[in-house]
Amino acid sequence: MSAYPADALQPIRPGNLGDITDVHALNERLLPEAWSLKALADTVEMGSELYVWRTAVGMLAAYYLGQDIADETHLLQLVVDRPFQRQGLALALCRKLIADKRQNGVQRIFLEMRAGNHAALGLYEKLGFDITGRRAAYYAAQHERPREDALLLTLRL
Repeated sequence: MSAYPADALQPIRPGNLGDITDVHALNERLLPEAWSLKALADTVEMGSELYVWRTAVGMLAAYYLGQDIADETHLLQLVVDRPFQRQGLALALCRKLIADKRQNGVQRIFLEMRAGNHAALGLYEKLGFDITGRRAAYYAAQHERPREDALLLTLRL
């Protein structure tokens, strides 16, 4: 049984600059290439889309950051905090994103991700994304891990 049942979560909602401090904290904890607070705020201020998913008490459980470009969406970040991982939040957030984008006439969603992130790859493949490219040694070496390839994924709507 999950420590955080689905009914302990608020509905997914559009995020705003008031959410950026929490988004940044989660970003720094979980992403090897964390963005600065300013970069996140600037991205939202310039019109990128932010969805946030909070617990009933307001803790940020997950977020999505993306950018619409003509009839495409670039999924920039999809992050689920550790206590909420493997509970279907990423899947639910992606399904909402896909449904919203279909309704708004988006033709394609694309993203890049670390080739070694097998959990994320499994999620995206389950949703119908296809691997459409690879960028060799795209991600910087970390600790004792060598540089890592990026996979390019695309979902045609």
